[in-house]
Amino acid sequence: MATNPESGKVAKFTDYAVVRANETDMRGAVTPASLCNYLQEIAGYHAEDLGFGIDAMRAKGITWMMSGLHLVIKRQPMWRERLEITTWPSGSRGRLVATRDFLVHDVAGREVLAGVSEWLLVDTTTLKVTRLPGALLSLVPEGAERASVPEAARLSEPEDGSGAEWVERYVVRRCDIDFNQHANNVCYVEWLMEALPDSFAERDLARLDISYRAAAVRGDVVVSTAAAESEKSVIHKIVRAGDNTTLTLARSVWA
Repeated sequence: MATNPESGKVAKFTDYAVVRANETDMRGAVTPASLCNYLQEIAGYHAEDLGFGIDAMRAKGITWMMSGLHLVIKRQPMWRERLEITTWPSGSRGRLVATRDFLVHDVAGREVLAGVSEWLLVDTTTLKVTRLPGALLSLVPEGAERASVPEAARLSEPEDGSGAEWVERYVVRRCDIDFNQHANNVCYVEWLMEALPDSFAERDLARLDISYRAAAVRGDVVVSTAAAESEKSVIHKIVRAGDNTTLTLARSVWA
């Protein structure tokens, strides 16, 4: 459901989700990957509504790829909860990175999640990043509303294998591949979380910052490592085993 913007305001889009059983963990709380799926889906709906959806872009030989995601989670929604999810294009960083913000509320109107995502337009043949079209940039007026997500601390590349406390390996499956012919960005969230020990299953994720660096394709072996940065913070890294390319860096913060 799109909203008609007032003069000088950006168009927003609102949709709803009900947390299903297969989207929850052993406590009945929605998983981080499921939350990210909700956000990815509504972003696609709104982009299509604005004329910049994946089909329209691919017809021009370009496609959207997520390069970053920053989430502040105030509480974990539970099984069967109904959520109101709102999104809007919120600006750009130069002419290469488009930002899109999110807010999630429960039925009582309480904020559950605030998020900021970062997107690149990539040439489907050369895989090179292309400049954002002026028509897209013009959708966002100066001083547009932003979700309340404090700027993330810098994610720096750890030395290979340095300090890794927890390690898991995965093979990229056919069902992990999306229409961009690589593992969908939500798969990386699953790989990040699964590398953590079982003790984290009893804790609530309060913040997640992800930097997507490169893509995994079917058959790749990926290695997800994690190490405690503090009592509440964990640093994550996902690499492709074949050439040690860093695919993802992330930080998770736990209540």
